[in-house]
Amino acid sequence: MKKNLIFVLALAGSLCVLSCSKEKEQQESMSVAKQQALIEQSIIDFTNMVQASDFEEMAAYLREMVEIAKNVDMEDLSELDSIRRSIRETIMKDSMQVTTEIIPVKLYEPADKGAKCVIKTDTVYTTERLLKLSNFKGHFTQTDSMKWIYTEAKDFQMIFKDSMNNDCVFKLERQGKETQLKAPDYVDDEDYIRSQKDETVYYEKVVDIRREAVNIPEKIIVSLAKNKKNVISFTIKTNLSKLVDGYFDIASSKIGIETILECNNGYKLSSKNEYEGNKSVSTSFSMKKSDKSAFSFNLSANPEGIPVFELNDDDQAMHLMDSLRNNIDTINGKKLYISGSLMNGIKLVGTVSDIKKVIELEDSIRKVVTSEVKFKSIVDELNKSINLYLCFNGSDKKQVKLVTEPVCERTYDGQKYSEEWSRESVLVLADGSKASVAEYLDIEQYEVGIVAIVRMGVQYYRLVTTGEARNVENKLNMIVRSVFSMLAGGKFSDLIDEFNEYKDKVDNVK
Repeated sequence: MKKNLIFVLALAGSLCVLSCSKEKEQQESMSVAKQQALIEQSIIDFTNMVQASDFEEMAAYLREMVEIAKNVDMEDLSELDSIRRSIRETIMKDSMQVTTEIIPVKLYEPADKGAKCVIKTDTVYTTERLLKLSNFKGHFTQTDSMKWIYTEAKDFQMIFKDSMNNDCVFKLERQGKETQLKAPDYVDDEDYIRSQKDETVYYEKVVDIRREAVNIPEKIIVSLAKNKKNVISFTIKTNLSKLVDGYFDIASSKIGIETILECNNGYKLSSKNEYEGNKSVSTSFSMKKSDKSAFSFNLSANPEGIPVFELNDDDQAMHLMDSLRNNIDTINGKKLYISGSLMNGIKLVGTVSDIKKVIELEDSIRKVVTSEVKFKSIVDELNKSINLYLCFNGSDKKQVKLVTEPVCERTYDGQKYSEEWSRESVLVLADGSKASVAEYLDIEQYEVGIVAIVRMGVQYYRLVTTGEARNVENKLNMIVRSVFSMLAGGKFSDLIDEFNEYKDKVDNVK
């Protein structure tokens, strides 16, 4: 018993040492080569995780569903007409407004040159439409004779069999309370009616205004099932509040939309977007396979200075951007936070303290390229305002930081020397050493990762088409390498030039 206890204590001690040494290893500063290896391995791990073969069965099933949908005889779904009509409850209101205005004749020359005056009357017809998902309901069951039988129900379903006699159900569900959101009113039609009596010309302007609204439930679920098990489902979660008389006001209203796509092979894609005027804005996207994270991205900020702007007619909607531009001096976003991850190998974290300040600094730095003191001062402010880091192996240790450094170019015109300042991006490692972005993203260090990306792209191409994949492989290879080159300091125009050059070679071969 005593020996066993000693053995257990020794084992626990060795495990503790191993754990501590592993933690110490994660906290140590990593060299550029080590970081490059981890980035490439994360790329390879990702391509190995999201194999196109995972979707072969689903792709074949969805292709069959598309063919079935194409062959549906809409005449057999005559009950759908009544549902279609009930989706939109239409109320016609005529002669809502009538205005009269005397217009000088000269505005209508030369056709009405002899008229004494023109009387203009505006008659406004308003059509109100309300879209209610709750009206979209009923079950349609396909019989052996390919006819459809309708039965009343609280949700919408289409029930049929595939080529292998599996029971298939396409379903549309809604859950939770509904919130009415009014769309901006818009002029659907505008016409002039001209008539003349004696020496007076009458112009009647008739305007047709559409006023639409939609009742949005808290949750909408669209799914396609086979033998009572979902093959794929798409869920939309909504949150609407602080509306102004049913209209959205960008200065104060709140909206949240979350979408979730789930597949029976374990894949789950999620997107979440939230906005509250002058308080917060955020967006996130993630992908998982069997609850294991493949990648994620998050962006959030605190907006301020956004003017009151209710989108209650089409003119306001059209001039929304004009209003924002007119108030650009007050609009700002602070505490911008960025984060992202690829597998468990790479993590990006970053902050921008004041977006408006960064924009102003970017504008100012272009005006002081001949002043060393001012240029370096602005570069210093930019580095304080923007903080972007990379972490590795699931650790929060910031292994590399992206900074901007001033660069001086001296020229001699034959009489005197002149200086012009510019800047370049530099990566500062945790131990204080530096590396250029070009060195860090040297394409030769990621050859295996690039091959993995291209191979994955070709696999997915073959999944959705039976076309020749050779040219696609070459194009993908060129595009991926060009993107690496561009990130390493190249220009977007260089990527376009390389692509066009490659295209010319392919065309000449053909």
